[in-house]
Amino acid sequence: MKSIAKVITLFALVSMLYANVDPMDIIEDYQKISSKEFKINENITYSWSDSTWVYGNKAMYDYDSNGNLIEQLYLTRESENWVNLLKLTYIVDETGKMIEFYYQSWESENWANQLKYVYYYGTNDLVSEVDHFYWEDTELILGNKSIYSYDENSNITEILRLTWENETWVNSSRWNCNYTVDNKMLESISQSWQGTAWENSKKSNYIYIDEFLVEQIVQSWNNSNWMDSQKYEHTYEDSNNILTLFSYWYENNWSEIDKHTKYYDTDGNMIEQIMQSWVDTYWRNNSRTIYTYINTGIDNSEIRIQNFELAQNYPNPFNPSTKIIYSLHEASNVRLVIYNSAGKEVSELVNRFHSKGVHMVDFKSNNLTSGIYFYSLVVNGQTKLNKKMILSK
Repeated sequence: MKSIAKVITLFALVSMLYANVDPMDIIEDYQKISSKEFKINENITYSWSDSTWVYGNKAMYDYDSNGNLIEQLYLTRESENWVNLLKLTYIVDETGKMIEFYYQSWESENWANQLKYVYYYGTNDLVSEVDHFYWEDTELILGNKSIYSYDENSNITEILRLTWENETWVNSSRWNCNYTVDNKMLESISQSWQGTAWENSKKSNYIYIDEFLVEQIVQSWNNSNWMDSQKYEHTYEDSNNILTLFSYWYENNWSEIDKHTKYYDTDGNMIEQIMQSWVDTYWRNNSRTIYTYINTGIDNSEIRIQNFELAQNYPNPFNPSTKIIYSLHEASNVRLVIYNSAGKEVSELVNRFHSKGVHMVDFKSNNLTSGIYFYSLVVNGQTKLNKKMILSK
């Protein structure tokens, strides 16, 4: 009998692969949690049971000589042993582009084929089409395909999903997106085909402080109107950790239900992720994933932050509080100070030694009056950056 953890993992991955999630997005997600110098070697996920963490699943990673991910092997814990569960295989060409993808499950002591994706490329080596196949016994069947469109900056503007029915391609779903002038995703809309016309399904709006995503609001289409449904709030904590709160819209209020906390080491690699759910009056542990890495020996300096940066506060104008984000390319002594329009210091938010990475501070206006204020970042007692903000009460 399959363990509960095995069933959950199998269901989650199969659902993911059938729900318009491209394996290239899986690779991109794993690239985001580590630096170029390091590759994920293994991650182990634990589940919370009887006030302790117990083994759940394990993923192991394999790379080719060029550092391209070519295999992910998922295992589950049974009777104090790790046993095969799923295998994802990535076929890449000599330039590292994805050519084919295979998903297999472990059945009766053998790997059973489940899904196959085939990738085609167009202008600027951008993916133009992905064909999706599935197996029925030993027969490989063409199921659907995705067509990609881009803007002049190579941002994906549409993914059109078609299904193969009665020897012809018919519309199934589509995803459209628009961007800010600096190529950050601003809004995305998903729709489904209802026989003769497209019908709205979900919409996401993204809010940034400079380049940092701080909020995503998801809305659902209901009775010809967009209605709030879900919200993701990202907080950048000390030591480069990222906290994400997930809320849903209920009785005209946002109710927090899940919390994800990601912890990073001094090299910028995510080393731990904890997921929790709000139950009555406290956050209950759900799962915990530990990541280990191998050093590739590749110099990562070209992709590190080349200097320190100070982002524009958000919201601005504000009342009563606002968020300020700054980033450091190396550990430094930091002082963050608020001044009024006359140049008088009214608040010191930070005065300490900080690790490299991204940091976020909440500034509460308290007894300050409406007007223009300035915030100043001093690093190692020398270099200074200043920005203006407006308090409007």
